[in-house]
Amino acid sequence: VVSLLLKEYGKLRRGCGREELHAAKEQLKGGMLIGLESSDSRMMKLARDEIYYGRTVPLKEIVAGIDRVTLGQMKDTASEVLVPRNATLVAIGKVTKRNIPEALRRVIG
Repeated sequence: VVSLLLKEYGKLRRGCGREELHAAKEQLKGGMLIGLESSDSRMMKLARDEIYYGRTVPLKEIVAGIDRVTLGQMKDTASEVLVPRNATLVAIGKVTKRNIPEALRRVIG
């Protein structure tokens, strides 16, 4: 799994196609709307909006922000955030340097 994740990090840092970005945006918007179906989740959104922004952020504004994301912005952000050296691995059990996956050992040195 670690090797696959690192490979995907690399793909995202190199960028993705328009169709893939469009599909990701649509999935994000759909998931957000489905996630706000319960009154509990709507109230939590309102509380977070108030805490973080000091106002209620309309869904139209959020959707417009998602729609404004460009391929270049996605690539720049992925290149900044998805750096393998900055990854954190959490493991349960007896973990030694010897049983850390080879793909991760190459990254952490």
